[in-house]
Amino acid sequence: MEYKDTNPRRNSKKNKKAKKRARVKKGFIAFLLIFILCATLVTLSLTVFFRTEQVTVSGNTIYESNEILETAGIKTGTNMFLIFDSAVEKQLMSKHPFIESVELKRTLPDKIEIKITEAMEYYCYEYAGQFFTASKENKVLAKYSSAPAGLVNVSANSLTNLGVGKKVEFTDEEEKAYLTKLLNTLSEYKLEVTSVDVTDMLAIKVTISNRIVVNFGGQTELEGKTAHLATLIKNLDENIKGSVNLSVWSPTKDEAYFVKDNLQ
Repeated sequence: MEYKDTNPRRNSKKNKKAKKRARVKKGFIAFLLIFILCATLVTLSLTVFFRTEQVTVSGNTIYESNEILETAGIKTGTNMFLIFDSAVEKQLMSKHPFIESVELKRTLPDKIEIKITEAMEYYCYEYAGQFFTASKENKVLAKYSSAPAGLVNVSANSLTNLGVGKKVEFTDEEEKAYLTKLLNTLSEYKLEVTSVDVTDMLAIKVTISNRIVVNFGGQTELEGKTAHLATLIKNLDENIKGSVNLSVWSPTKDEAYFVKDNLQ
């Protein structure tokens, strides 16, 4: 004789367990279907969709577009999202020093634009009998036998291993740190710097507008000395030439004198 459980409480628990198992099973099946769908879409996007058909270049004035395209090495038919921006940028910047940065702009379904930002020559360093130009970020851009006009000429003792496409290197970290701070401070005060000489750290010299030679003395009180200099120059005739001695300037001795060039 078949036994049938008629206890309503036990039957209720069994029904709840059965419903829970059914929900778990349905949830697992739904998850599995969604996973398969996503995997299929990813596979299609990497193998069938978003194939590169057109590559263009913008922002370039120094290098030809064909030259940049050849170096970038982006081939038609390659999936747009399997092309890594950092790899393309590294490739371009290593072979073309005047490229400051690279951005890849993707336009679906099949276009890539290589957006070039070019570096500009700003500094000129004399090293080993030659002249190396560098960007504001101190990336070496070119090498010359004589100093190009219109750049900030920088003289330093500890320059080393200057090479096109590399960062300007120093063996003396103190000299490097002070030079960086000096150039940044002069820029903040919008002074038109022609040359900077830190070969003697007790008699640091800066030429402004190719007409005013400034002796900063040592490394102390750079901010105050530069602020004083900016105010002094603002009150001078724009054509006058001469020198300014800031070597003894201090917050308690807030004075510096301009000496006019007697050859004028």
